[in-house]
Amino acid sequence: MRADLKDLHARFYAAFKQAESAIKSAEHAGEDLPIPCINELRYAGYHHIRSNQFFADGFHEKAEEEMRKAIRHTERAHFDISEFYVSIYSEKVKVIIGSYRGYEYLAARHIPNYSDHIKTIHEIGNFLETLHTLDKASPNYVEHCKFICRKLKDFIAAFRSVEGALLSEIAEKESGKKISWIQCLVSAIIGFLLGKFF
Repeated sequence: MRADLKDLHARFYAAFKQAESAIKSAEHAGEDLPIPCINELRYAGYHHIRSNQFFADGFHEKAEEEMRKAIRHTERAHFDISEFYVSIYSEKVKVIIGSYRGYEYLAARHIPNYSDHIKTIHEIGNFLETLHTLDKASPNYVEHCKFICRKLKDFIAAFRSVEGALLSEIAEKESGKKISWIQCLVSAIIGFLLGKFF
């Protein structure tokens, strides 16, 4: 095997191992499987096989070209994992905040360190708007994404620890509003009827 291709194989192996390890960690943690990242590894495997075939047929330059494509897909898989989980946790936080919209004062009473969590979530929102300016292939980008995921997961865990009590109190408030509304309507109708007949 030519020295260039041997070096490319070593780079491919290292990048593949890193991406596959991140996917495995997510799987063991019970997280949603990062399908876009798994697809990137599939594409990487396809180009790796083509590289081997070209090499076997004596087309060394084409073999190197295919191996470079395989490496790009494995590197893409690694930073896509980070991006994927930022997206998943951001969506979960959005749904949670929507579940108590209008009752933030109750959430603040129930969720531990609520104001700190909300401040962090706003900072993350501002940061996400600038995320596209970072080099996605850099370790710095991956570390930023991991930090964001940790903070979002902290909020999700804090909410889950009080979810039943919070949503129950919201349901009581909602029920009280409906009763008050019905009482107002009944009073208005009775007032109207009394005014009409007396």
